[in-house]
Amino acid sequence: QLQRDYDTTTNRLAALRNENERLNRNSSELFKLRGEVGLLRQQANELQKMAGRKVGNQSGPATKTEPDSAEQITFGRDSWAFAGSATPEDAVKTLMWAKSKGDLKTLLSLAAPEVRKEVEETYFKGKTDEETSAILLENVKDVTGIQIRKKLELADDQVVFQMHSEGKPDKTYSIVTMKKIGDEWKTTSVEERADP
Repeated sequence: QLQRDYDTTTNRLAALRNENERLNRNSSELFKLRGEVGLLRQQANELQKMAGRKVGNQSGPATKTEPDSAEQITFGRDSWAFAGSATPEDAVKTLMWAKSKGDLKTLLSLAAPEVRKEVEETYFKGKTDEETSAILLENVKDVTGIQIRKKLELADDQVVFQMHSEGKPDKTYSIVTMKKIGDEWKTTSVEERADP
């Protein structure tokens, strides 16, 4: 009986030692993972700060200003032109040019298919060419320029702009997401916002 009890106790002790070693290994892995998570969080914060300062390539005339340590780009109304959509900035210029000319066809060509459908049904359904042109012209009547306050590159083929229409209240801005589809940049979402 004593021998059996001794063997049982020895086996339990060995099992406990194995379990203890396993838990120690797990704790070591946990500390290692926590360290990696902390490092990743730090890198993410640094990337976010950099994204606020980063300015993408631009084409054509643009004016740079430097408020709040984040560089901004302004496309004045006189720089709006049909610039195509090879870059996100070109697409912005072309978009504003299309609005200033009342050119709905060009405007819609810069939108992703789902956005194009939503815009057509929400704003222009049942409207004549003259009415749609008037809506676009009215939209930019008081706008003297487009200011890209921030540019965040989510991927090689996706960017987000924080844009302000100069001539409109300073607290208002748009969050515009663009995606490269084929060789062209298209708008995939627009969200209007205003700071309190």
